[in-house]
Amino acid sequence: MKTLLLLMLSFLSIANLNAQEIYIPGKIVKGEKAAYYCTTWTKIHVTVRNVNNVDTIRTVYYEDGSIVPDNEEVIPAQGISNKDLVQIFQEFLTAQELEMIKGKIGYGLTIDIVADESGNTKEITFTFRNDDPVVSKFPPDRLYQLEQKFKEAIKLNWYKGAKRMRNVKYSRGIDYRELE
Repeated sequence: MKTLLLLMLSFLSIANLNAQEIYIPGKIVKGEKAAYYCTTWTKIHVTVRNVNNVDTIRTVYYEDGSIVPDNEEVIPAQGISNKDLVQIFQEFLTAQELEMIKGKIGYGLTIDIVADESGNTKEITFTFRNDDPVVSKFPPDRLYQLEQKFKEAIKLNWYKGAKRMRNVKYSRGIDYRELE
């Protein structure tokens, strides 16, 4: 009887550890290589940004320092296709993780990007559902690895004649229904 009770308590404590949330709005989660600040985007979404991100506002500036009006479209050419972005994400996941989220309706990963005037990705912020069975469970160092992979791959290409801007903000998204 004692053994059974001890086994049940052990099982419940292990289940509780697995159910703990990593990314809690208003908290900083630290790893060895990176720390992330978490905010709530909606009731069901969490936004996570590296604490080293310095550009946390949505304002975009021209190279001369003037503010780009909200009604002016920022029209850069995406340097990487969405298909390639999905492939990078898929290759990053383990086979088990991929199976857990593949084809999941209503789930995805939003990547908010800050690019410099040359189009290089400087900062990335992630938004995902707080009940995402995979990304919400990534420890900070694993999320940092994903951030670095995306920073290497995502480059903004300007159309000829486009007004150059600095710290351009734009978003990319991965819909889990696109995963194969």
